[in-house]
Amino acid sequence: MATKILIVDDLATNLLLLEIGLKQDGLEFVRAYDGAQALELSRESEYALILMDIRMPVMSGSEAIEAIRNEPENPNNNTPIIIITADQSTIINSQNYALDVLEFISKPIDIFYLRTKVGNILDAYRRTRSLSGA
Repeated sequence: MATKILIVDDLATNLLLLEIGLKQDGLEFVRAYDGAQALELSRESEYALILMDIRMPVMSGSEAIEAIRNEPENPNNNTPIIIITADQSTIINSQNYALDVLEFISKPIDIFYLRTKVGNILDAYRRTRSLSGA
């Protein structure tokens, strides 16, 4: 079974660039174009990692993350989340530090840094799944 990553951004180009930059065997990328869609997808399937933009229509990334974290039945309420944003004020906004995210990465993305970070998270996810027999 493929390891699933939920990638969330309102721009299809950004989603495609993430998929190309992070492509490796055994990964499946699921796209969401706003926070509401991400929240719905997070309820339906378990992900190894969520990469989330903040400024999006319908529901912001911050609102989606807060909802995911506060739903005990959501299979992703403890899933690692990395915020990827072009808005530098988001990174220093104290409210966003309360979201329980792993890291903030600014755009334009250093794909080599992101690939290393994602690789480490996925290694830990796979080890945990292996130990739990899942």
